[in-house]
Amino acid sequence: MGATGNITPSSQPQQEERRLATIMFTDIVGYTAITQKNESLAMKLLEQHREILRAAFQKFGGKEIKTVGDAFVVEFNNTLDAVNCAFEIQRELHVRNGQVPMEDRIFVRLGVHLGDVIHSSGDIYGDAVNIASRIEPFAEPGGICVSQQVYDQVWNKTEFTFKPIDKMRLKNVQLPIELYKVVMPWETPKIVETETLSRGRIAILPFRNITPDGKDEYFADGLTEELIASISKIAGLRVIARTSVMKFKGSEKSIGEIARELQAGTVLGGTVRKVNDRVRVTVELIDGSTEEYIWTETYDRPFKDIFAIQTDIAERVSKALRVQLLSGERRRIRSRAPQSAEAYNVYMKGRFHFFRGSTDGFLSAIQYFEEAIELDPNFALAYAGLSNAYMFLVINGHLPTRQGGGKAKAYAAKALELDPMLAEAHLSMAMVQASYEWNFEAAEKEFKRALELNTSYAFAHARYGLMLLIEGRVDEALSEVLLAEELDPLSSTIRTIAGTVFYYLGRCDEAMLRYKRSLELDPQQQSALDNLGMCHVMKGELDLGVEELKKAVEMDQQNPFCKADLAYAYVKCGKREEAEAILEALKKLASETEAAMVALAGVYAILGDKESALDWLENAYGEHSHYLRNIGLEYWFENIRGEERFRDLMRRMGLPPTQNKSLP
Repeated sequence: MGATGNITPSSQPQQEERRLATIMFTDIVGYTAITQKNESLAMKLLEQHREILRAAFQKFGGKEIKTVGDAFVVEFNNTLDAVNCAFEIQRELHVRNGQVPMEDRIFVRLGVHLGDVIHSSGDIYGDAVNIASRIEPFAEPGGICVSQQVYDQVWNKTEFTFKPIDKMRLKNVQLPIELYKVVMPWETPKIVETETLSRGRIAILPFRNITPDGKDEYFADGLTEELIASISKIAGLRVIARTSVMKFKGSEKSIGEIARELQAGTVLGGTVRKVNDRVRVTVELIDGSTEEYIWTETYDRPFKDIFAIQTDIAERVSKALRVQLLSGERRRIRSRAPQSAEAYNVYMKGRFHFFRGSTDGFLSAIQYFEEAIELDPNFALAYAGLSNAYMFLVINGHLPTRQGGGKAKAYAAKALELDPMLAEAHLSMAMVQASYEWNFEAAEKEFKRALELNTSYAFAHARYGLMLLIEGRVDEALSEVLLAEELDPLSSTIRTIAGTVFYYLGRCDEAMLRYKRSLELDPQQQSALDNLGMCHVMKGELDLGVEELKKAVEMDQQNPFCKADLAYAYVKCGKREEAEAILEALKKLASETEAAMVALAGVYAILGDKESALDWLENAYGEHSHYLRNIGLEYWFENIRGEERFRDLMRRMGLPPTQNKSLP
């Protein structure tokens, strides 16, 4: 950056204002050296540079905040406008540079970031400004560098190609930042080709079912899931999670397009045809950058050989990508196979229903898992599936904690007894220990073991992050959910979990970005819509908050937590009568579900009836309700956190006195 002095627009002092904004930071490459060599030329180029950039700022609605030497700090209300403006600047300079001698050319680096800023006295401050200035040097001369936050907003709204840059730890920025460069259309193919995607990051796309009657769709999906699980065990590979790859089921997009969206250097896909007791599997391993075939194979064997096929595919993938498959990894891959091919087929049907994510889906999955165990009593994966299904019925409020949690624990223990090296079983036990036993130390051991066995286990990273948040271990929680987002970039659930961590840390702008992305991926994601409304409330945007919270309540009238959040918003708006009406509705629900007990306690606390709130929390404790583990996070209880009965309850559950770091 040059050193020609600071020029700041004059303005009257004004009150500080905090808001979300997109910040662009610009810098002329080598300007100091030009100044030292030829000061008059430097001043001429600086003026021409300012004329070109200011015209672009005006065209795309950029607000020039200040200049710092040869650099601009510019604010945009719209992230897409900021990226388009950056491209326009580089396009104009590229055309100009082609028409002037080498010594008169101007090369600019541009950095763009979306985040929280503070406006005060005509200037802006905050992490967004700092990060924008820190990422600008990572742009090439004549290039644009954007942060993950910007990429998330615009990747599917532009014709630009984005290439990832390694995750960087920036000066004075706590967490590593994922960076992307915008590939300019005038770059030579040679430059583009050298920036290939990492071949160690692999996407296993949904296998296409080509069985004549199409009835075995469950098997094609199950084969995809099993290959993800098997190949995830190979150290040195990062495997993208099932949720994200399933978004491309039936997609007409090219392999290259899918690879770019998932940032995967290698793509595995194929077809499956299952007829009677035979199965035909065609597999293709493709370079995501060039779309060239790395390896192909066709297996036509008896169905009982399906496990051998999966093992062979994993071994061939590791060989093709020149990653050593250790003997322990090979044993873990082979250990997944049950003794009965028929049991495996039934298990696949159970997984198909499990991933529907509904109460009916979990209940159907339980029936299939139980049938699989009847066929093969030593099938560890089926026991882990039963544990997960019962635990999710508890988490979603469709089974009492004691009833569902007890079964989930027994099945997880059986799965671990049968196969101590099964990552799914360790995750099942981790969720039992965290949500049912409230034994966070034991849960942490299980989470860590699951992630040792499968480093690409995105859902395990996300659930571990939530538990760390409950324990007040903020930095670790953020690290886990950010890694989960990286491994499962198109998962609405993962985005919602990550947003929830930011929400309870009081970082509402970052949370809202994730909730909005979650709703783009799944408009029926109720918890994302609910917490989006609460973010508006926390930012003082009460009308917007109430509007979103009402939509969330309408999505599922039986969800007590959405009702409690709406009551919180009503009280903030001074609409006490509306909150009291919600209280009456929750009284009826509390006689039916333990979840409503905690929500009812929350509304009593919101309305100032501390004793009733504490009484209902004790009632929930008597039911061993897993919902209690979040009470230190919930804003509902902010006015009773100092009560000794509340503190005593937290101690009995093994929770820290204050979990929500945004509360006073």
